[in-house]
Amino acid sequence: MSRTTLQIGLIGAGWIGSTIAQAIDCGKVKARLVAVSDVNPESAYRLVETLQFKPTIIGIAELIDIADLVIEAAGPASLASIVPARDGCPNVGQLRFRGTLARRHGAQPLDVLVHC
Repeated sequence: MSRTTLQIGLIGAGWIGSTIAQAIDCGKVKARLVAVSDVNPESAYRLVETLQFKPTIIGIAELIDIADLVIEAAGPASLASIVPARDGCPNVGQLRFRGTLARRHGAQPLDVLVHC
């Protein structure tokens, strides 16, 4: 796939994460799943084994650095470890959707804010 293909990182390898990964893997989503992260590495390994195109299994911080878009499918309990704390509130943070790729895929660059 060319670098213009949206690179997706997936946090969470449970039922929802697996459903998303399968949709990307079989081409229902025009993107590439490049990385998977889960608090239980064994869950991530089991998920990757079911996929034709094998994403890397890495930690959350590294996943955020390499993905154009991060999909959180791990549930609210994992939010504090995904989004960096801001202003003293552990549930406020920001992830940046990369501007250049956002525009290339017809979206506007944006910040995603999560509030307490």
